[in-house]
Amino acid sequence: APLLSSWRGEPIPKHARRIVLCTILYVPLTVILIHLPLALVDLTVPGLFPVRFRFYNPLAEVPPYILLLHISFPLLMETFAPRDFFKTLLRAWLEAVGSALGIQDRVLPAEQSEGSGARAQEQAQDRVYDQAQDPASSHNQPPEAGSAQEDQSHEREKKSILKETMLMLYLACLSIALVGGFSVIVPLLVGRQILAVLGVNNCNDMYAYSIGFATTVWLWEGVARVRLQLRQLEFDVFISNAISTVFRGLELACILLLLGGFVPFLLGLLLDLTFTVMLRVGWDQSPAFHGLLHWMIGLLVVKVTVRVLLAIPSIAPTWSEKLQHLKQMGMRNVRLSWVLKSLAVPLLSALSMLLAVPYAFAWGLMPVLGFGVRCCSWYWRAMYPGGAVAYVTIMGVRRTRSVLGQLHDSLRDSMYLVGRRLHNQPG
Repeated sequence: APLLSSWRGEPIPKHARRIVLCTILYVPLTVILIHLPLALVDLTVPGLFPVRFRFYNPLAEVPPYILLLHISFPLLMETFAPRDFFKTLLRAWLEAVGSALGIQDRVLPAEQSEGSGARAQEQAQDRVYDQAQDPASSHNQPPEAGSAQEDQSHEREKKSILKETMLMLYLACLSIALVGGFSVIVPLLVGRQILAVLGVNNCNDMYAYSIGFATTVWLWEGVARVRLQLRQLEFDVFISNAISTVFRGLELACILLLLGGFVPFLLGLLLDLTFTVMLRVGWDQSPAFHGLLHWMIGLLVVKVTVRVLLAIPSIAPTWSEKLQHLKQMGMRNVRLSWVLKSLAVPLLSALSMLLAVPYAFAWGLMPVLGFGVRCCSWYWRAMYPGGAVAYVTIMGVRRTRSVLGQLHDSLRDSMYLVGRRLHNQPG
């Protein structure tokens, strides 16, 4: 309300001036950031548009390439630092433009433009040397001529600075348009090619762009690190580092396959058998399983469970401590042996046992005892929700006994203290 009242009280020319300034500022930005990149994309790759964007319920229609997103984005956010990347890109652009225009000592700090600073110092030394070689010309020159030459040189320097600034702004606008166009073209084409290799032709281009962007950034990071290693290290040391990096990548792939693949899939299958098969499949029908849907549901449950355990460690102190240790190590420092010993083997063994014991009892032992196929199927489908109900009941009883025991102990201690206080009082 105060802002609107102040705007209402301002004169009309001030509003008009504000509108004109906003138009002058935002129209070129819109042209540079939106119109020119899209025009460049349409001119370079005519078949890239229209972009296929559609929104749907991922639990009802889960694409198979969403696995790449759930695995690639956490690694991308850890390995790719956007601020450092854009700083490096801006510095490279300033070095290129500054060296082309001869103004590298003006656009970069002194420590980043040592070469241009050396050149400027050499030019100054040459001027001093010329004056020393021809002292008569400098002494015989009148002071009015010297001041006029200084004014002329100052005017020429101002004009050259203005020209260089305008040319630099023009190159900056052109570079922004080119970078915007290529940032649309390259990730989208790379993502579409990757999905086409995987057998997915018609897909949501949002996923294609994300996968292409992740792949492009990984390639950029890989090439930059290889160049840095080749500059700093010898060839044999570089080969040994490359081999160790490959083995480390295989170790991380195994960790991701165990914790991000098998554990969510088994958990999603167990949840489906426990809660949804009884509701979505009739008793006279056999359930059809969808592996990707089970993996997706299990992954969501794992994410929620991990966040809850990290937020409330008192629920399961042992698992909270393990997850906190895993979070502190990070993906770069985690070891496969520790993951197998602490997380993967206990989780996989527990989930496999919960899945296999009812199935083995229903389809392995009950037919030997003389039960029919219908009875075995009914028992197999009812065993999972029945086991879940029994487990929840047992845990509820144990928790109730624990709470009642603590309440009994607190009442007993308080009554004992009251009795001692009454006993110690004088009669």
